[in-house]
Amino acid sequence: MKTWVKDNQGNCHELRHEDELLRCEQCEEIFRTSELHNGHSCPQCLNDHRFFPVEERDERIETIEVPEKGDWIYLPTSLYLSHGADDFCGGRALVIEVRRGVSAGRYTPFVICAERRGSQYNWLVLMEEQDELRERYGESEAHADPDLRPEFNRWD
Repeated sequence: MKTWVKDNQGNCHELRHEDELLRCEQCEEIFRTSELHNGHSCPQCLNDHRFFPVEERDERIETIEVPEKGDWIYLPTSLYLSHGADDFCGGRALVIEVRRGVSAGRYTPFVICAERRGSQYNWLVLMEEQDELRERYGESEAHADPDLRPEFNRWD
């Protein structure tokens, strides 16, 4: 697991060795140094402002543990009425990639697992379900479970 930070506006930021977290003086949005391309212009409020380093124990910052490539997590079962060919049985799954995407207008970590490469899971949602999924699936591995019957693969 790797530590990310979630700011007071709900955006998640991955901490990298070369990055420092900076807060805009005006809008108080948090950015990694690698996100500030022109150095002084805030990408959020589009004005030139001063940036201040974010204190490690800033009360406006929440830390979250995000899985890394090679970590095992739990995925839920997915069943589809009109495209059963995509049915999926939940269980333990191997993380092959973690990327930052946007969900509900906020930067969010997404995980991609070997057992379901075509899907990205919002980690902020999935992390809340991990204890329940662990209890439900135990050591069972997640896998595709297609239902190819014609009546479950129709769009009409």
